[in-house]
Amino acid sequence: MYYNIHNLIGVESNIRILPEFFEGKPKKIDLVIKQGDFSFDKSESNKLGLKFSGGNDTLYLEYPFYGKSIQKLLLKNIKGDRTEFYFTKFTHSMFGVAGLVTYLLQLKLLQKGCTFVHAGGLTKEGKALLITAWSEMGKSSTIFGLAGKDFGVLGDDAVIVGKDGNVYSFPHKAGIFFHSKNIENLKLSMIDKSKVFMKYLIAKLPPLHLYIDPNLRIDLSKLLPIEKSGKLGDIYFLEWGNGVAKVDKKTAINKMVSATLHSLLGDHFTKETFFAYSYLNNFDPQFVERGMVDVLNKVVKNCKIIRSTKKDFYKYFLTKYGGDATKNGVQL
Repeated sequence: MYYNIHNLIGVESNIRILPEFFEGKPKKIDLVIKQGDFSFDKSESNKLGLKFSGGNDTLYLEYPFYGKSIQKLLLKNIKGDRTEFYFTKFTHSMFGVAGLVTYLLQLKLLQKGCTFVHAGGLTKEGKALLITAWSEMGKSSTIFGLAGKDFGVLGDDAVIVGKDGNVYSFPHKAGIFFHSKNIENLKLSMIDKSKVFMKYLIAKLPPLHLYIDPNLRIDLSKLLPIEKSGKLGDIYFLEWGNGVAKVDKKTAINKMVSATLHSLLGDHFTKETFFAYSYLNNFDPQFVERGMVDVLNKVVKNCKIIRSTKKDFYKYFLTKYGGDATKNGVQL
């Protein structure tokens, strides 16, 4: 199975691990992802703690289980052009590897002058408009509503931006919240609508609302038509507070890096694995942060950056870019 992410990254995998939107054979393979048993000779590796070993641009993780090594993971050649990632099915089921896959994709993107940004992305007349925020601030609800107002969609939670100002779609699993009015316009079955409602009810119960994700996760490309790319226009921050105000570029970069690391690249297993790799292989542990700042410094150079309140944003956005703010309103 192959994935071609906008001719930026080519992926070969033996399991479905990325959005169907990207299925297709690339010209070059940058990342190999394989699930299944494998062997690794630890005799010449440096040991790190009880479970990690590696060196020479490798990292190996092993959890013995009653004398059997069924929980294993291997990373090879992060610094090079072709990175390899192997793991057993038990490792996938115990820890989940999606976060680590996203981290590896981020490393590959940074090598090519691009980065993930935790943001919703829209297109209007060829321009890409980013709506960024902290988690659970209403980005997805806003994107779903504006999708019916003659805006194209690049993503509801993540997009890829490059130093050249291009913004690329990354339509992974959208988070659908029950009481947003625009849920009526999405292609949801009665089963999915029931699941959304039940998750909403459970997540409202204290203290469960602190620990349970209230959103139903469905591939965005199955819900809405997805655009491939656009040239960056303006960046908007959706936040609590009053009014609309400009945001200086340094503040904007700090906010985007913080939100992206928290939301897309933030799980403990991913961080532990990456920092163990950095320790054993003399790899800059701040490579991602530094790389993101470098890309975003060029991205924000020629665009407007605006902070708008959650309460007023939807109508403000439609007034600025055209559309009737009184029809099919969105609860933000």
